[in-house]
Amino acid sequence: MHNQSLLNNYFTNNWCPSTSKYIYSGYAIAKNIKANEKVIDIGCGTNPFKGHINLLIGIDPTDVGCDVLTTIEDFNTKYKFDVALCLGSINFGDINTISEQIYKINSLLNPTARVYWRLNPGQNDHKSSLSNKIDFFNWDFNTLNTFAVKYNFKQVNCAYDTNSEHLRLYAEWVR
Repeated sequence: MHNQSLLNNYFTNNWCPSTSKYIYSGYAIAKNIKANEKVIDIGCGTNPFKGHINLLIGIDPTDVGCDVLTTIEDFNTKYKFDVALCLGSINFGDINTISEQIYKINSLLNPTARVYWRLNPGQNDHKSSLSNKIDFFNWDFNTLNTFAVKYNFKQVNCAYDTNSEHLRLYAEWVR
């Protein structure tokens, strides 16, 4: 379980986006998206891919720049998506919370969907002291692959991705 009000406070008052600084999980992802693919950006923050990806819906629990102000757990739609962007959003809480969130993401996807991931390997490397209270999930490629197999994906293009301050894991899931 994670503390959503703590996360909302942190991301509203302390977090600063750095999408452009990531090699694999930054704007380079947009070139992999076809013009007719429906994309959901989960935890989109300031919605940085808006204008770079044609059919994009960005959801976020705190940032008013999103298209839908909600958590992944509470998001509902009749649409299915071809691509999910999970770029720093599925990083908080215990294995049960992470499992529930990935289950929900999978329920929103078409059978031939792809997922792009940026994950925190359990590092509390944020500048704000408030981040010391956040329960960062300790991601590794094996755990991510276990979820991929569970939902009939193949995990590809795994790499360590970094900006000038943070080391993250990058991976793609494809069916």
